Amino acid sequence: MKTKDVLAMAGVTLATSFAVPVLAEDIPVPNGSFEMIYKPGSTTITADPLNGWTNGIGPDTPMQSGQTAAYSDGTTGTLVDIPGWINTPGIETSYDWLQGSGVVTRINAQAPDGDYFFSANGSNWGNPQGGAVDSDAPLTTVTTVGGDLSYTVSMLYNGPVSPVLIELLADGVPLLPSSSVDPPAPHAWDVVSRTYDAASLAGHLGESLTIRVGWGPDATGTQSHLDMVTLSYTPGGDPNFPLIITQSALNPGSLDFEWESQPGMFYILRTSSDLAADFATWESVNVPGSVENNGVFEIAAISPLNMHRIVRPGDPMRFYRVEEYSLPPVTIFDENFDSTAAGMLPTGWTTGFDATDTLMNTNWELGDPTGGPATGPTAAFSGANCVGTNLLANYGLSSSTWLHTPAIDLSTATGATLTFHQWVDMDDFDNLDHGPVRVHDAGTLAEIGVVETHITG
Repeated sequence: MKTKDVLAMAGVTLATSFAVPVLAEDIPVPNGSFEMIYKPGSTTITADPLNGWTNGIGPDTPMQSGQTAAYSDGTTGTLVDIPGWINTPGIETSYDWLQGSGVVTRINAQAPDGDYFFSANGSNWGNPQGGAVDSDAPLTTVTTVGGDLSYTVSMLYNGPVSPVLIELLADGVPLLPSSSVDPPAPHAWDVVSRTYDAASLAGHLGESLTIRVGWGPDATGTQSHLDMVTLSYTPGGDPNFPLIITQSALNPGSLDFEWESQPGMFYILRTSSDLAADFATWESVNVPGSVENNGVFEIAAISPLNMHRIVRPGDPMRFYRVEEYSLPPVTIFDENFDSTAAGMLPTGWTTGFDATDTLMNTNWELGDPTGGPATGPTAAFSGANCVGTNLLANYGLSSSTWLHTPAIDLSTATGATLTFHQWVDMDDFDNLDHGPVRVHDAGTLAEIGVVETHITG
């Protein structure tokens, strides 16, 4: 939320500045909770280390000697895939632990969320090298280094092993944090974080950011654990921007308000006769054209400049502030496939085959998947029906078939989010069997973008 504040006093305006926080934005950290563990080569068959632990992290990670993992397909094995992370290069370990040691396990502690966490021993338990992991791909790119922007890496941590590693790396080089938060108690899950401001990022414009967490060389202590690794970004820039209030020249009994506005936002004008009053007690002003929502008057954006006039209050002194909020998402298209009889697609939906598909033995069908092959779902996600390929049989050989939605009007949208539920069971064939989700221009069918490039599993 951003605010714009002005003190209005008997027709004279005096600009004021109130510091308000800019909300941080979360940057996804794949498998930051260490809950995704799979059978090697699969992203749908999960693996459970049971009461054991892994030797390191990443693809084809071995279990500790003599231990096996249970896979969700009913088999067992001595290897697992742990996506999102790799063992930190250069940290050597001993006693049958891999380079960049550390383990994913559920033993010796209760995870703060889910079942698993990352763990390593210190020199008191025979491992002075510690153990650390790096995110296996860039999480974001430094696009600006000015103003009061910042990045914060956080994790939950417990245990006495030190030194603790929690670093943000730019093109593989650790940055110098501007501030740190360390746990007050070694044996309770608590937050550890490092924040990096514009000075930390100077000289790194355009570089890729990754995370490193764990324990460094010469680690002391017995055993420690970490979980729930996150990365957040606080944009730079001044959260306050001008609000102009003037006495109307044409109507001395009115006040005119102006502020810069932007699409996708709405505004609330608040007022109080007491500048020291808690902002929560300031009254919402009923601006002409606003919409009341639970006693609060919401004002639509009229980009690039909102201009409004209200009757001037009788108070000798009155204070105003404008609050800016993002509009909630609006559903502009929704389909659950239950409004149409089985065997027919809803109005506007079309299906067909690519020119390379000469057999045409795989069809997109609408209906109840109950009773279909074991490779399919036992029921639709909601209601009775869904759409799928050959609902009551496996898909055919050499298929290349598509399903198109009706045209969706996004002409007034500044952004859009697609949400759908899917069931996927495809033959491996070296990942040759797959499907994308693409966005096309409804008129020309020219490709605008790709939501998913390689759905498989």
